[in-house]
Parts: sequence; structure tokens; C-alpha cells
Amino acid sequence: GYPSSINQVKRCHIVACSWPHNMAATASATSVNSLEVVGLIKTPFSTAVDSWAQKWLDSNRVAGMAVAFSQKGGKKMLHKATYGFADKEAQRPFSGDDTYQIASLTKVVVAVALMQLVEEGKVALEDPISKYVEEFKSLKGVLGADGKLTPLKSEPTLLDAMRHTTGMAPYFFIPKLADGRDNPFAAEMGAVLRAPTTKDFAKMLADIPFVHQPGEYIDYALSVDLAGYVIEVVTGMPLSEYFQKSIFAPLGMKSTCFTSKKTEDILKRRVKSYTANIEAWIADPAKYLSDDFEGERMRPARPDEDWVLLPPVFCSGGAGLMSTVDDYMKFGECLLMKGALPDGSGRRILQESSFMMMTKDHTSSICKNVPPTYAINGTGSDMERKAFGIGVCVDKGSIGG
Repeated sequence: GYPSSINQVKRCHIVACSWPHNMAATASATSVNSLEVVGLIKTPFSTAVDSWAQKWLDSNRVAGMAVAFSQKGGKKMLHKATYGFADKEAQRPFSGDDTYQIASLTKVVVAVALMQLVEEGKVALEDPISKYVEEFKSLKGVLGADGKLTPLKSEPTLLDAMRHTTGMAPYFFIPKLADGRDNPFAAEMGAVLRAPTTKDFAKMLADIPFVHQPGEYIDYALSVDLAGYVIEVVTGMPLSEYFQKSIFAPLGMKSTCFTSKKTEDILKRRVKSYTANIEAWIADPAKYLSDDFEGERMRPARPDEDWVLLPPVFCSGGAGLMSTVDDYMKFGECLLMKGALPDGSGRRILQESSFMMMTKDHTSSICKNVPPTYAINGTGSDMERKAFGIGVCVDKGSIGG
């Protein structure tokens, strides 16, 4: 559930590669469950994908996954298959119709929704968040190593929110920042993520000190959730309703919804949730994600850790959607078509110019750091080559498209 890389879509034609964001404790060697596209035959490419998937299963990173690759705007299917288990303990095979929380892939949907409002002249990326969120008119400032607060030099904007440069603290259970300072968000994370409404969420977030000045550093914070709240304020609609009306319905995405709005049918098809070895991840994210990590990577989630089953809270624009590989592929194919519906009708949910703006490098020229490892699931030189666009991860220097 890490930020989608649109440049991966451009180069490799990856449309959907989905698995439960809470991953498996154990997974034995497993062959392909199904090649679901009629007439799709084995090729060197699909064999390579099978090997890649098997590597993830064997290394206990996931219990199961659904993968789909297409090119030419969805007109040519390269590979589509499911692997492993939807429920490892019950030995239930993973299927293409299974539903699961797609975590940070929700952010890309928020990006499209926000750019729709930009097209309509209802918001501007340069607008300060406080223009729409009353609670952000009196922020505390930046917390220093000495515990003192420094006033903000400027207000965080909607663009800052979508490129992760607001200056807000990272929202993982990371007790220390990269420079050794305490993470002021760590102790508040549980309460903030369980806020009953988006307005409550925004108020709680505004009470937490920033860790950097806006526009200077990339911190993977809850800023896209905040942008989701802005969409609600501007449209007068719950985020779930706006997504349904403006994105899901036009694309025919019938199995995608927020976890807080799930139907009995979607719940019946959901995969079992697993959770990561948080302690190992916090101690050394790069090592935890590497092939040579030793130890337990994952375990079944406890009831109080399973976000799909917990009582409903606000619609999280940063991580709250559930979907299937087929549904999210429809959205991915629309991005491949730069905002055009993949049915050839000529209809669009986004103008090409907006897509170009989304996929442009918006951070390299201003930020003093590269995306942290926990933000794009990469290591080493991967970080040096990456930047953030609007809601997506892109190659550094990308001019969009």
C-alpha cells in the first residue's frame, strides 16, 4: 500500500499489482492459482512475474496477491493472475474477486479528485490549507530539538499536502525522526487515526507541532487525508460520495469503497488481514524490506488491529479504500489513458493537462531530502531517483506524462 509510481506505469505498463496491505506471517511455496484471462498464454514475461510473486511468497512478505499487467491503454493484457492465499491458516486460495484495504493507493484517487476541483476552479494548488480548514489557522509551529517551538515561515498549501511537504510529522509509529528528535506524532497516532469525523481528525492534527517548515522537507504525514477533508468542505459531500459520483461510477468500479462504508458483499469477499513486525520495521526499515531479513515478518492481525473490521471512523483519504485487482485496474488504465475512460468513448474523468501536472516532479528542486524508505518501499539508490508529484511517486526530474 505504498504510493503508486506513475513512471512505473509509463515504462512497464503496470496497471494493477495488489495485495492485502497487512501481509502474511508465513507463506509456503505456491504455484499460480489462476490465469484469469481467456486465451492468455505463458510468455517469458509472465513467467518472470510468476517468479517475482513466488519470491514474495517464499520470503513471507505476503500470504497472497493478485497481479495484472496491461498496455496500450488496457487494450492488451500481458499478465493477470492470483497467487497464494486469501487466508493462509484456512488455506483459502487468493482470487481476483477478493477485496482488501488498498492503503496508500487511496492517495492517487484523492489526487485525481482534487485535480478535478482544480479544473473546475473550486480550489488552487497554491491555496493555503487554512482557507478551507479553520483549525489550520492557528498552528503551533515547528518543534525543535530543545522542545521549543519556532513559528512557521509560511502556511502549508494544498500542493504541500499532496507532495508530502507540509512539514507535519510522519504518521508511522516511528519514535525518532531522522535527525534524532522525538516524533511528536508517535504518541498521538492511535487517537488521530480513530477520529470519528474528518473535522475531528483535522482539529487533532492541527494540535500536533510540525517538524519542518512547509515546502522544505518530505515527510510522509497525514496530509493527503487532510486534502480529502478539503474535498469534503469544498463539495459539501462526504468523500465517499464524491468518489462514487465522480470517479467510481464513471469507471464502473463496483467493488471499491471506504472500509467505513463497506457492504456485506464486499465484507464477505475480503481477505484475512495480517500485520507487519512493526518493531523490526521501525528499527531498520531498509533491512526489514531487504531479501536477507531474518525473523518474523508478519502475523495475523488481532481484532483491534484489523482496520477493515474496526468500528467505522472518518473516510481516510490517505489509506481508507478497499478494492479488488479488477476494480483498481480500471482506475489504473484510466491513468494510462491520461484521464480518459478506457472504454474508447472519449469521456474523461480528468484532463490530460491535469494528469501531466500530477506526474511532474514537484519536490526535487525545493526539498532538502529524498523520499524516506517507508514512503515508497525502496532502498538505497531507489530513494535518490525518486520524487513526489501530486499524490504519486515519480522519477526525479519528471516533467509529467
